[in-house]
Amino acid sequence: MRVLVIIPTHEHGATIAVTLRWLALQTHHDFEAVIIGDGIPPDVIADVRSAVALDSRFRLIEHPKHARRGEPYRDDVIRASNADAVCYLTDRDIWFPEHLAVMTELLQHADYAHSIGVHVLPDGTLRAYACDLSQAGYRHMLLTTNDNRIPFSCFGHRMTAYKALSEGWHETPLHEWTDLYMIRKFLRHTQLAGASGLTPTAVTFPSPPRKNMSPKARIEELERYSQSLREPLGQSDFKIKMLQSSLQKQREETGAIAAAFAAASQQFLHNENAAKPLSFSSLRAY
Repeated sequence: MRVLVIIPTHEHGATIAVTLRWLALQTHHDFEAVIIGDGIPPDVIADVRSAVALDSRFRLIEHPKHARRGEPYRDDVIRASNADAVCYLTDRDIWFPEHLAVMTELLQHADYAHSIGVHVLPDGTLRAYACDLSQAGYRHMLLTTNDNRIPFSCFGHRMTAYKALSEGWHETPLHEWTDLYMIRKFLRHTQLAGASGLTPTAVTFPSPPRKNMSPKARIEELERYSQSLREPLGQSDFKIKMLQSSLQKQREETGAIAAAFAAASQQFLHNENAAKPLSFSSLRAY
C-alpha cells in the first residue's frame, strides 16, 4: 500500500526537522511525504527547506498564508496523488518507526482509522483519549461535541474513501477545529467504516498548552524526548506509560457511566413514572 503523508506547516521551522528525522525511519518504506507550506515566514523557511532535503521521499510545496490553515492546499495534493492511502502528521510530533505499518494494516480492513492518541503536556503529563469507532457512542461524541479523541497525527484513510466524500479538505468555519471538522465528514458517510487501533504509534505535542513557550524551549523539549525515544528501553518505557494512561482514562469514563446508570436506576426504583434506563450491558457508549 503506497501512502501519501500530508504535513502542513506554517511557523514551526525548528521542530519539523525532528519530525522528519523520525519519519525517515518508518519500517513501511512505500510513502511520499508532502510538506505543505502555509505562508512559512522568511526567518524559518531555510530551516524547513534544509529538513526536507534530507530524504528524497520528502517534498515541499510553498503557498502564501491561507485565511485559515491551508485546507484547500491539502485537497489539491491528495487529488493529484496516486497513493492508496493518506496519513497526516503535524510539524511538531513524532511517529514511532512502525506507525505507517500499523496504519496500513488497519486500512486493509477499514476506510479510515486511527492509532491510540496520547498528548504530552508541557509538564510531562500524558493525556490519553479513549476511543472506539466501532461503537455508536464514540461516533456520536465526535459528531456532536468538541471532544476530539483522534489527534491529527494519528489519523489516516484510504484514497477511495476520501474521493467518496461529497467534500474533502475545505476551509474550516470559524470556531471549528480543522482536524475534527474533516474527520466528521468520514463519520457522516454511512457507507464508510472506521477502525480504532490498539497500538500507540505517535507522540503528540499539542500547541495550545504551549502557547507561552518560546521556539527555543519547544525544540529543546522535542529534542529531549527524541533523545530518550531513540533508545529501545526508553521507547518501550514510554509506550507502556502511554498504554497505562489510556487504560486509566477508559476506567474513569466507564466509572462515570456506571455512576450515571446507577443514579438513573435509583430514580426509576423510586418513581414508577420515570423512564426505565437501558441495561448497563447495552450502553456500550464509551
